[in-house]
Order: sequence, then structure tokens, then C-alpha cells
Amino acid sequence: SSFVGDVLGHRLPGQRLQLVVRDVTERRHAEQALRDNEERLRLAARTARFGVHDYDVATGEVTWSDELHEITGLPTSTPVRFATVVEIIHAEDRPRVVAAMTRALDPDGDGEFCEEFRIVCPDGSVRWVENRCRTVFGGDAAGQRVPRRNTGILIDVTARRTAEAAVRAGERRVRLALQAARAAAWEWDVGTDAVRWSPEVFELYGLPPDAEPPSLTTWQALVHAEDIGRVQAALEAALTGAKDEFRVEFRLASAPDGERWLLDIGRVEFDGDGEPVRMAGLTVDVSERKRFEHALEEADRRKDEFLAVLAHELRNPLAPLQTGLELLRAEAHTADERGVLEVMRRQLGYLVELVDDLLDVSRVRTGKITLRRRRLPMQDVVESALDSCAPRIAAKGHRGEVELAEQ
Repeated sequence: SSFVGDVLGHRLPGQRLQLVVRDVTERRHAEQALRDNEERLRLAARTARFGVHDYDVATGEVTWSDELHEITGLPTSTPVRFATVVEIIHAEDRPRVVAAMTRALDPDGDGEFCEEFRIVCPDGSVRWVENRCRTVFGGDAAGQRVPRRNTGILIDVTARRTAEAAVRAGERRVRLALQAARAAAWEWDVGTDAVRWSPEVFELYGLPPDAEPPSLTTWQALVHAEDIGRVQAALEAALTGAKDEFRVEFRLASAPDGERWLLDIGRVEFDGDGEPVRMAGLTVDVSERKRFEHALEEADRRKDEFLAVLAHELRNPLAPLQTGLELLRAEAHTADERGVLEVMRRQLGYLVELVDDLLDVSRVRTGKITLRRRRLPMQDVVESALDSCAPRIAAKGHRGEVELAEQ
């Protein structure tokens, strides 16, 4: 076996030498273990971006690990004092942090310090750090409790703060978009019946912002009685998977601004067994669109009424015109007279059909029209077109000729 030892020599009279061998194996192992632990701590500190500091209150001397110099950007050759630490704290955070430091050093306090704040590095860059430390108190000559030292760690949390700021900015953008669209987000835990609403949902439902989000049952009580059936049917279809999404428009049972229409759109999340576990979606205020649609429907109704009256008033004088035209045709003697009267008969017939078409428009709106299919001779279509164009052709001094194939 072997061991590690220290050898001490002592010269004795008569050319003699006394040697003492001392076994320090355990001490060397402990020293090596300590060095290994320190190395592991340094690796952990570099990986987690934190450093260790110690503040001697009596002398004002501050001891920093190398990692703290890396985080703050201060050279290792720079002597660090308490004033140095205060100086690198961002001006906007300095009063708050110094006040917290003062409380941590107060003998009447618990000595705890935990703050997040910004520091300004020598190159002008700004970093976020979290400082956690504790003050060790002792007694002075008079037996009073006084701070001796303050020891702790400082963690670089810039990456986390940057990510949190990005998340908050994204949430602000989403919230602005929801507010602009008069929309809101919601979530429903099917198993627990817990409902979570964004602040905008409370506004859409006319509820105070500090109200508790309702359960499914109490939420349905907010829906207009005439619409609750459709809402329940749409919900059941989504929960059973019969529909890919939950989509339904409904009115509120009561609204601060009269009638309010909401559109709910959501999707259901199912577990491995196909059971619904969660639904999330949006609520959109569609009251303005509904009012616009109602206005359009009212305008269409009035238009149909006008067309029906117009067609009726136009049709009344057409019957005597047709009767008179038939009498004239019976008294016609020459071919030219009969030709002119035939053109008048056809054109009057087209006018009657036009009036009938106006009546059909209102019948289409009310679902009362009956479509009749019939064969139409092409010759009649062409003759009608020629009758319509003949005055213009003659006015230009032209002549129109048409040849039709035999049918």
C-alpha cells in the first residue's frame, strides 16, 4: 500500500538526523475534493451565468468570482468596492436597489436581499441581473447586533427578461388586435367546468372586470332564451366530434346597449380515448354586422313592395291597350297596316312580359314563384331583336338582313 506524507528532519548531536513522517493522505484527498468541487462550481457558474460575491461590511471590501467580472464587464484588475457595485446599477433602478441593500444590512431586519435590476456595463450595454444574498450578523464590543458580511450570488437573467418582454409585447399586440376587432379569447376545461376569460370577454358580456368567469351552466343563462337551443346544439356537435369546430351566433339575454349579437368560435381538444378535455376560442361582437344585415333585409323588403306596386300599376293600363290593338288589327286593310300592327302587338307583349318579370322578383323573395320551362322558337327571338333595332338601323340609312336556317 502507499500513502502521501510529509517528512520533517531534525539534526541531532553526533551526526545524527531525526526524521518524522506524517501521513497526510486524507488531507490531500480532502484538498483534491475541494478543488474538484470548486471546479464543478465554476463550470456550473459559467453555464448558469451566475457569480459569487462577498462583502465585508467593516472594510467595505467586495470579493467577486471571475464569473461576476464576465457578467458585469468589469476587468478582473478593477478593485471592487461597495461604491463600485452601486455605480454600475442602472440609474432608474438604483434608488430601489440601494434601499433594499440598506434593509438587508439593518440589524433589526432578517438580512435577506433578493432583487432583479439592470446594470450598465463599461461598453454601455445593459444587462438584467438577479441578486440573492444574506447578511451575517454578529455582536460588537457593546454586545449590539451588527452586520459582519453579506454573501450571495448574482445571476445574469438578461435572456429570460428579453424573452418575457417579447412575450408581453406579443400579448399587447394580440390584445390590441382583439380590441380593434371587438373580440375576446376564452378557454373552457370540460372536466372541471372551469372557464377562463380574457378581460375583453367581460366587456362584451357587459360584466364588471372583477367578476368571476361563469361555469358553462351560468354562461348559458347569459344567452337569449330564443337562441339557447341553437347554442346547445352547436356545443353538443363540437363536443361529440360531429362538427370540426364550435361556431354559433346568439344574442345576450340583456345588454347595456340594447340588442347585442355575439359570435362564438372554438375548437375542442380530445384525449387519447376521444373524450373532450378542453375547448378554446374567440368571442366576437357582431352586433354592427347584424344591424347592417337587418337594414339590408328591410331595404330589400321595401324594394319588393315597391316593385309589386309598380308592376301592378303598370299592368292595369296594358289590358285595354291590348284590346284596342286587336280591334285595330281587325280593321286593317293593307299589308303595311297589318305589318305595323303586328310589330306593335309583339312589343306590347314584351312589355306585358316585362311587367310580369317585375312581379316575379317579389315572388322570388317570398318563395311564391313557379318556374315554367318551355321551348322558345329562335325566329321569335330574332324578330324581337330586329323590331327593337329597326328604328336605329333606318335612322342610319342601313338595311338589316337575317337568314335563319330551317328548324
